[in-house]
Amino acid sequence: MEGGKAVLEEQLATVVVALVAVEREVVSKDQVVHELREELEGKYNALACDMVELELGDVDRFKRSPACGKILNSILLIKKQVCYVMRATVHSLEKRSRPYLFDEEKMIKARLFPQITAARRCHEFLF
Repeated sequence: MEGGKAVLEEQLATVVVALVAVEREVVSKDQVVHELREELEGKYNALACDMVELELGDVDRFKRSPACGKILNSILLIKKQVCYVMRATVHSLEKRSRPYLFDEEKMIKARLFPQITAARRCHEFLF
């Protein structure tokens, strides 16, 4: 189970990074989806790149995906793991920011805001 959590965590991180990149218009959504499919299909199941496709508005392509039914059936199984990973991440970020002065803490939170927003969007898709 521990290995599954690590894979899930890495997938979630990949999705968050991709969403942040698209939000900041660093890359186009088509480019992100294409690159993620290329990078992830060999290593993992298609969950992460299908999440990105759905999150970026390509709902029709997601529905046609052979992985769609499997993903929808897996959501309940991975829900606990995703919540655990996100809680652990938030706790870790909060713990790390405590030693800093107020201004630095504010700056850290501002810098993390896009990643947190993207993570929330992934979370909303899953639940």
